[in-house]
Formats: sequence, structure tokens, C-alpha cells
Amino acid sequence: MGSVPLGLTISTYVVILVLLVLTYLVERGNRIAEGIGALMGVLAIVSSSLSQAHLSALLQFGSDLRLSLLDVLMVLGFYVFPATYLVLYAREVKRKKWTWKSLK
Repeated sequence: MGSVPLGLTISTYVVILVLLVLTYLVERGNRIAEGIGALMGVLAIVSSSLSQAHLSALLQFGSDLRLSLLDVLMVLGFYVFPATYLVLYAREVKRKKWTWKSLK
């Protein structure tokens, strides 16, 4: 197996940092951060669904224990967690009946 390119590694760390900051802001009730989190959830699902690397990794599920564990983590990180956040976000928006004016 080849190594991960440096650019991808650095961008992964940047995304993790952004997610940590967003987590803090969402926890504090920042509605804009909640919306950005929802957008990132949609982007995670779409980008993983369109990624040839992710799709080929999923096709190898069950062929090797290590790959299968990584596939489970990928499904959790790119599908289950973002979808759960989106459902909770939509329920909260519906409950509060947010408008663009209420964001200010």
C-alpha cells in the first residue's frame, strides 16, 4: 500500500481543526455554525458518494479485517454521523422555526 500524499494529510488536519472549532461554536448555540455544520454534513455525504477511492474501498469490504474496519470508520464518518447531524439539525430548525432574520 502506498503512503498518503502530504497535501491530503495536511488538509485532513485543517478539516479536523475546523470541525473542532465548529463543535465548540455549535455547543455554544451559534446558529451560523450549526448551518455550516449542516452544509459540511451534506458535502461529506456527497463527496464520499462521488469519490472513486471511497467506492472502491467499500467494494473491498470483507476482504481483509483491516480494510473492513477502515470501511466501517469511513461509513460512520462520511455517512452515519453527518446524516444524524442533519436529522437533528432539521428537527431543531423545524422546532424553532428559524428564519434568516432570527440569525441576526
